[in-house]
Order: sequence, then C-alpha cells, then structure tokens
Amino acid sequence: MKSLDHEIIGDRVFIKSKHSFIKIDLAKVNYIQADRNYSYIFTKEKKYIIVCTLKKIEEKLSSFNFIRIHRSYLINLLKIDEVNDKYVVVSKKTIPLSKSFKIGLLDRLQIL
Repeated sequence: MKSLDHEIIGDRVFIKSKHSFIKIDLAKVNYIQADRNYSYIFTKEKKYIIVCTLKKIEEKLSSFNFIRIHRSYLINLLKIDEVNDKYVVVSKKTIPLSKSFKIGLLDRLQIL
C-alpha cells in the first residue's frame, strides 16, 4: 500500500507529519526548495519537510501561482518582491534565477 505524503484540496495542501496531516494554505507558502527526494516548504511562520521531488510538486501546483525559477526552487508569484537578472527576492530571501527559467517567469509577471 502506497503511503500518502501530501494532497491538494482547493487552495490548501495537506502534508504528512509523523502520524497526522497538517493543512498549509498555499497563499502562505513563500517558496519550496528541493534537496534530492525531499522538499522544504517555507512559510512566514515555519519550514515543513516532505518526501517528494520538486518535479512532482511543480506538476501539482502549476495551475496555482507557483513557478519554477531554478532546478532547486519553486516560488509563489504573489510573494515576489524583486526580480534581477540572476536572482529573485521572495519575502526577503534571495533565490537564484536560472537563465533557462527566466523567460517563463517574465512571461507570467505583469511588467509595465
């Protein structure tokens, strides 16, 4: 039987933590960082860890306001403070921006 580590319902995600599931509102997620088969979900209040690749998370969150900007980072578009040629600032955290993901990011932003 396969273990369920996370599930998305509406505008929230439930992640497995020990023997229970914890609700995280997607609007509160600043960014997600990958570390091999683990992913760290960063909110203003807390950091969560789940056993899931960033690729799988990206597939599930692509219809929400999340975009991949680096092989190790998925960010919440609503939390962006600054975009530079080489990095993005999300809630005061500087995150590297890969050239291969830059065009996709700029396409999703409303630039005047």
